[in-house]
Amino acid sequence: MNGGYDWQRFVDVVRSAKQGKPLHYQWYDWHTDALAGFIDEPARPLVIIEGVRLVQPSITDYVDLSIWIDCLLEEAAQRGIERDRRNKDWEPAALDEHIRKWHQVWIPKDRAFAEAFSPRGAADMLYSEPLSAS
Repeated sequence: MNGGYDWQRFVDVVRSAKQGKPLHYQWYDWHTDALAGFIDEPARPLVIIEGVRLVQPSITDYVDLSIWIDCLLEEAAQRGIERDRRNKDWEPAALDEHIRKWHQVWIPKDRAFAEAFSPRGAADMLYSEPLSAS
């Protein structure tokens, strides 16, 4: 439900940021699908977190303001697919597999997340963009 990543590790980093602690954690490399080098950041007065499936109870206590960007799931998925096509030099079979994951794994997870957590209504602010002309 929380995505294809180590959610507890993420919550730990967010908690540390909220507590004003310096951050030390490994970052995830999407290209290799593995943990990579370490991130070391001093404590900051403001930390902005962006990503999918974030407006949910497990991090509510560590977030001062949540913003939901309202976009139809189908449109968001298509934008993600197009972004991924551009951001990596794909072999055709690997691209096909990646797009399959969008349709068979990530979109269903996004749909289940929306049903479970109602992020549109749970967020502190809602940004609704105009519908695209396409």
